[in-house]
Amino acid sequence: MNFITRVIALFVLRIVVGFIIAGIFIVSYFLIMDFVVGGFAEENMKGILIVTGIYILAFFYLFINTPMKYALIVTAFTGLGSELAKELATDAAKKSIEDELERY
Repeated sequence: MNFITRVIALFVLRIVVGFIIAGIFIVSYFLIMDFVVGGFAEENMKGILIVTGIYILAFFYLFINTPMKYALIVTAFTGLGSELAKELATDAAKKSIEDELERY
């Protein structure tokens, strides 16, 4: 392999690893919010604020120190971010409606 091919392959590998890290980060956030914070009363916002604060700090750490930044840059430039955000918001809304219907 010549130098340019190795550089492109390493960059693509960093992007793939970045997407994997971002995916694990997002999934773990929702799992913790469901299982840990879901046990608190709805009026108690401390658990939600603590977990969200920790995840914001973890996001900045991961963004600076891991290839996640490459995945987010590619997502932003290709326009996938808006589609992904739209899909996540739609899924969250459906789950919220289903949870409300199950209560009543």
